[in-house]
Amino acid sequence: MNLTFVRVMIITFISFEISSSQSITFQRTFRISDKQIGYSIQQTNDLGYIISATSLNNLLLTKIDSLGNQKWTQSFPGLNQLNLTRSFAQLTRDSGFILTGAVNRESNWDISLIKTDKNGTVIWSKFIGTPKNEMSYFVTQTSDNGFVIAGSIQNSTWDLYFVKTDMNGDTLWSYSIDFGKNDFGWSALELDDDGYIFIGSMSISITQSKLIALKLDHSGNLLWVRKYSMNASSNVGYSSQRLGNGSILIHGGSSIITADTKGYPKEIISTGYKGMSVKQTSDGGFIMLTSTNLFKYDKYGSLQWRNDFFYWGYLIGYISANYVEQAQDGGFIITGSYAHGSSIQIFVVKTDSLGRYKRIIVLAPNGGEQLQANSIFKIKWQHTFAKFVTIQFQTNEDGKWHTIVQNFPADSLSYNWTIPHINERGALLRITDVNDGSSFDESNGHFKIFIPSSVDGNYSINEFSLYQNFPNPFNSRTLIRYVIPTQETQNAMTLPQVTLKIYDVLGRELQTLVDEPKPPGEYEIELDAIGFASGVYFYKLQVNNRFISKKMIILQ
Repeated sequence: MNLTFVRVMIITFISFEISSSQSITFQRTFRISDKQIGYSIQQTNDLGYIISATSLNNLLLTKIDSLGNQKWTQSFPGLNQLNLTRSFAQLTRDSGFILTGAVNRESNWDISLIKTDKNGTVIWSKFIGTPKNEMSYFVTQTSDNGFVIAGSIQNSTWDLYFVKTDMNGDTLWSYSIDFGKNDFGWSALELDDDGYIFIGSMSISITQSKLIALKLDHSGNLLWVRKYSMNASSNVGYSSQRLGNGSILIHGGSSIITADTKGYPKEIISTGYKGMSVKQTSDGGFIMLTSTNLFKYDKYGSLQWRNDFFYWGYLIGYISANYVEQAQDGGFIITGSYAHGSSIQIFVVKTDSLGRYKRIIVLAPNGGEQLQANSIFKIKWQHTFAKFVTIQFQTNEDGKWHTIVQNFPADSLSYNWTIPHINERGALLRITDVNDGSSFDESNGHFKIFIPSSVDGNYSINEFSLYQNFPNPFNSRTLIRYVIPTQETQNAMTLPQVTLKIYDVLGRELQTLVDEPKPPGEYEIELDAIGFASGVYFYKLQVNNRFISKKMIILQ
């Protein structure tokens, strides 16, 4: 039986930057339908990311590019509110995706398994179920191109439940085991020798669980069970991973276990925090995500750094993070949910290798501009989750920050600044989140302020400039800024003819953005790239007989 699906539009709130270490960072929320929660995220072959999520009534699969721009979303009907529902997606060897979750049909919960191509188009979809309720929390592709699923089945209580399918999603075998109370299967991995290790939890009280590892052979026969007795209030096995040294990583709430392939612990790291997700990092250490924090440990279990960077509060909203992966650039990609008022949205953040990202980004002035004293300049920025901002500027003359405006609504995204009556060659701008003074951004370089009537004339607009478009690379829209210099003919101002055009790599003219006389000054224009294919393009500014060109990259 095939699932129906619909394509949906996503409203995003955007913030991103490229840091000095070339790690792209961004933070986004996605409003797809009602009450959305992101449960897993993985980097794809094109350096974008695939996100699995749930809404009030649907399983969701969302693809974003390397900058966090939404490419597509597929919605699969079948859910309603139940705290046990999750979803999980992984990249498959054919560059497509496998998605699992639970759907409610005919008054029972069944496991849904959906295979798509790289564009999210359904190849096949299967329901796995019995007359009882089943839940799935994890899926991974196996060496025979089939899949193994970890989840739970409801008898008198919830029991561990594992399923093996072939490459078409047809069930080969299933296995369940009851440890007496509510038990859940969270993760699975395949070994090279003779089977699979499944990670789960068994409840010992309302607030306490024990972590369990089981090994099944390729036919679904139980080979062994390991129970881990860490003294923690919530040892729930959220993740597992094969390590390069022949060991396996088992994460159970506040504990990170390195074990051999028979499940016997080699080393146990007790973090003291309830981790939602743990992964080994490229340096042999570990990254652990809690609902609001990110912790980095070295391979010996020593804490290297901690970032308490997720917002939590009535005015800002509430973040609950669920899953972390290390990206190819060494940074980290995280998903979860953002709740504010009655709205719950998918939350995604990309950090650098130290877990950092910016919540406020100064767009203009951002370095190199020449601003005329007493004129109006539109300050621009982007933000996520800020309510009010304070805007300041600094001059080389005194090195102090002078306030332009305080407690200005962040969602305005711009402010009309009356430039002060000064001559200044090295000004900077700073925008700060009023509710979090540690979150701010400054212009990337100095800009000039000039008085046109200056006696020595050093501050007239005499620099012919074309700035790099922002953002770059980009998906749909980008801003291009340029400066038209002062030209004098017989002591009279003349308006130069200005053109700004877009070309492909073969030099073919594709679009004209500007073609008219313009007075001296700084200008900004938005390019809408709808209809452009992914690739490298050039934009050329020509003023009379002089021209400048720059390269830009479109990622569709």
